[in-house]
Amino acid sequence: MIDGSPDKLYKRLEELGRGSFGKVYKVQHRRTGEFYALKLVAYHGMSTKLYDMQTSEIELLTSVHHPGIINYHEAYDDHENKEFGIIMDIFTKGDLHSYINKKRVTKASVSEQSIWAILSQLAYALSYCHSKTRAQGIEFGVVIHRDIKPENILISDDGRVVFSDFGICRALEERKATGTIVGTVAYLAPEIASMKSYDEKVDIWSLGCTIYELCTKTLLFRAKNISDLANKHKEFSSESLIIQHHGYSEQLETVLKAMLQVDPTVRISAAEICHIDRVRVELDKFKQMMAEKGKPIPQEVPVPNAPQTPVKQAVSASPSPFAHLKWSTSNSQQEQRRLPQSRPMSPPPVEDVRPRKVPPQNNPSIDDLILAVRQNNITDIRNLSKTLARKTDSSGRSALMHAVIMDRIEAVKILAPLESGLMDKSGRTALHYACAKKEPNKQMLLLLGEVEGRVVNSIGRTSLMLLIKDGRKDVAQLLVNKSYGVQDVAGTTALILAIRYGQTDIAMQLVHKEQKLVMKNGWSALMEAAQQGNVTVARALRNAEFGLRGNMEWTALMVAAAHGSDGVCKILMDVEGKQRDTLGETALMKAARAGKSNCAQVLLRAEGKLVRPDGKSALMCAAEAGHTECVRVLCATEAGLRKQDGRTALKFALERGHTECVDLLRPYEDVTSPRQDVNCTGKRK
Repeated sequence: MIDGSPDKLYKRLEELGRGSFGKVYKVQHRRTGEFYALKLVAYHGMSTKLYDMQTSEIELLTSVHHPGIINYHEAYDDHENKEFGIIMDIFTKGDLHSYINKKRVTKASVSEQSIWAILSQLAYALSYCHSKTRAQGIEFGVVIHRDIKPENILISDDGRVVFSDFGICRALEERKATGTIVGTVAYLAPEIASMKSYDEKVDIWSLGCTIYELCTKTLLFRAKNISDLANKHKEFSSESLIIQHHGYSEQLETVLKAMLQVDPTVRISAAEICHIDRVRVELDKFKQMMAEKGKPIPQEVPVPNAPQTPVKQAVSASPSPFAHLKWSTSNSQQEQRRLPQSRPMSPPPVEDVRPRKVPPQNNPSIDDLILAVRQNNITDIRNLSKTLARKTDSSGRSALMHAVIMDRIEAVKILAPLESGLMDKSGRTALHYACAKKEPNKQMLLLLGEVEGRVVNSIGRTSLMLLIKDGRKDVAQLLVNKSYGVQDVAGTTALILAIRYGQTDIAMQLVHKEQKLVMKNGWSALMEAAQQGNVTVARALRNAEFGLRGNMEWTALMVAAAHGSDGVCKILMDVEGKQRDTLGETALMKAARAGKSNCAQVLLRAEGKLVRPDGKSALMCAAEAGHTECVRVLCATEAGLRKQDGRTALKFALERGHTECVDLLRPYEDVTSPRQDVNCTGKRK
């Protein structure tokens, strides 16, 4: 840190902004004429401890260099004015908050390609900060930002997205979690909002909230204060996140759900995000762009529990997601360049299968092997595959994939043991190509299923899972015994997907193979059956999975009650009745709040008059929500109960203006007159 004022070398031009940590000015270097941003942080009245902490933090910031983090060039300690001065790169293209607002005003969406590019760059920067083996500043340990939000993500002149305002970050010492509450409420992670110790995973949550806002142009959480936010977190489940109806892929939605896991121990890490195939492709393009600009790329961050394979080079660099902010007359064709998206189950491309004679060559290439496959020349296939197996063409396709596309079953038999597991540039395997055919070759499917049945795509899904999702029941049945037991990045199994997409026959084949395999958030196959109202599968899973708890300690019975699955309620009531979640609520309360009177009728006998720790009853939940039929079912049993604050179900209905509920409840709970015996219609007996 340099003693003295930065004004000796930099001329202040204009104030760019100010915040709780100081002012920011646009400055110009007096000698070179280059422009920078000067951030001033006053330390007048600061204790020695805080002064030392801020000094260490500034030293940290000037030691960390990454293209996804704002570059801190110099730091000054102006003792006379009692303020620190930090010279940073200046950004004139605005921040992500302004970008989102512009999209919101124009009612335009952000392309999925741009979302992936932004997510990839920011996750890459976080993986660097969170790494214990990065090249610079490692003596400071893991670095967490703690205030990630759209306003703190700047757009550079060359189209990068960059984290700013690391003024409240802190190095996280090994084996020591921090407990200081900082950051903007809407983006705070659950562990911070609930006053628990936390680690670098809080940055992943905040980034997830930011990406969600980028997709939907709305905040994921709106809260008045931290206490209000903590309550919203308790009611939140990442499974409720849906961005596909905004036009985004299931793959992006799955990654977002992995980032927004309430439990930080199962929340995906920055390094794991960087290992997702789609992200790796984007990062390769990003690194290529930076290399062309002559800017340094930090040391690679090792990915825990994952193969350390280098990312293949991209065919061409894609345009910046903010190209329109840089040039008003951009090339429209260049803006539309995109790598092919992963669509595993779409039909394979048509190939030229006309026989050609293989010319003799001293140095055969992959084209020769592919040509031998086209000609179905078994002798040449055997000979060439000895040296060319696992080589790919310009599209990333192997000889095995070409053999599948052209229905060369004998070639498949030769190549499958040699080339299984390879993926082309769109993420397809040979098995994907086989499954995509309108009339798949059963022998080929079984053969490939043996070697690729458990090969997964970028979000951890097998061909069986993709077939189930696409409703290809006839083909999926052939792979059940080849692909069971695999879970995707969120922990979803083929059994859960079969239940979700109404493939009951497939689900029943998988019950005994995948029962008790739960998702990372605790969601089980029985809970999925409860949600879908699948009585057949629920009955088959009952004995193996009853008692399992999901998010917020929900049981399958609670899920069934909340979704109106009365048939499943009847199956589970005897084994999961009278259980409570983390709020102390029962399945009957879930049914009442959701307005599922059919389930309330089933559960009333076992759970009627059970109340939460604060005294709130199922009837109060129904009255508060205005569910008249549920009130009608519950009033005879639960009328007259009071919450700890003295309110009754009638009071809740009055406060919310639910007149029909008031009319039903008044004969039971009207405090102005003694209670009289009445039936559920409100008439005196």
